[in-house]
Amino acid sequence: MIFKNTNLSIPILDNETNEEHICRSWFVAKNIHLVEHGEMNMNTLIGYSHIHLKIELFNHQFNTDVMNTYKLLKKNLYCI
Repeated sequence: MIFKNTNLSIPILDNETNEEHICRSWFVAKNIHLVEHGEMNMNTLIGYSHIHLKIELFNHQFNTDVMNTYKLLKKNLYCI
């Protein structure tokens, strides 16, 4: 696997802990290939980093559309 050196700036969400922000940052860094291949734009990837964190770590349930889209995208994601 070849890694590119890319600088990312991921905004901190309200009431987000440092650990949560680090997890989201790693999620985005691991999945930057989706942006490079045109499968997803950066804002969507950052949004799904928040969704991934809530679903996988806190067992949060979103509405059906979001959950179905996340399940489809999860096949192409490098999850933490």
